[in-house]
Amino acid sequence: MFIPPIDLRSAVFHMQDESSKRVLFIHGFTGSPQSFLPQYSAAIDAKYNVSVPLLSGHGTKIEDMLETTYADYFQDVKRAFDLLCPNGEELYVVGLSMGGTLALDLALIAKNVAGMVLINPLVLAPSPYFIGILDQILQSGTEATPGIGSDIADPDQKESSYPGSPVRAAKSLFQAAGRLSERVGEIDIPIRLFSSRDDHVVSVESGEYLEMVNPKVERIILERSYHVATLDYDGDLISSGILDFIDHF
Repeated sequence: MFIPPIDLRSAVFHMQDESSKRVLFIHGFTGSPQSFLPQYSAAIDAKYNVSVPLLSGHGTKIEDMLETTYADYFQDVKRAFDLLCPNGEELYVVGLSMGGTLALDLALIAKNVAGMVLINPLVLAPSPYFIGILDQILQSGTEATPGIGSDIADPDQKESSYPGSPVRAAKSLFQAAGRLSERVGEIDIPIRLFSSRDDHVVSVESGEYLEMVNPKVERIILERSYHVATLDYDGDLISSGILDFIDHF
């Protein structure tokens, strides 16, 4: 039985057997590996090789994230990918929110990604007007706004996320999503998409758009969970859905 780290925000790297399937979990903006605890624990118990990196500036204090950008997070993902698959082994990727953005980005450059499971991924960038508001906030000297983490319907669950949202990092994420949205239709691998009907962080249009432009997407609607669905009422459904998806392909 796998025993999680004492600090649940910590990165996890668990290799069991060279022949076992490999799964990379990517957490969301201002979050940490803790948001995937039930899912990566289930994957390890199922004898998969698992990596759950902690993205730059995350999992400590918000000041550590203020100078980071999407480019830093993507480099973290590529390093984790190289460590988990040093010889080009087949890989499955699971991404939550910004982790979904990063997963889609990775699939565009890594030919050995065999499939992915996405939970409320950010695919569509907000409007140029909203980006302009972020620029005004930065020009005023404000580096962080109120947080977006722990959007969970279950009152007994909480995400270990920052209380604030770093504006500069958020802007870089939205710019990356703007570039990525034009190419997600090119990704030619199976994608299982879990979309919460009631999401207070990422617009439901992101999931609708991904399903519309990519015929490989199988979309499952979550009726009971908010944005951080991995820790919410549908967490077990997502865990079993990940294992079923990987076993099928």
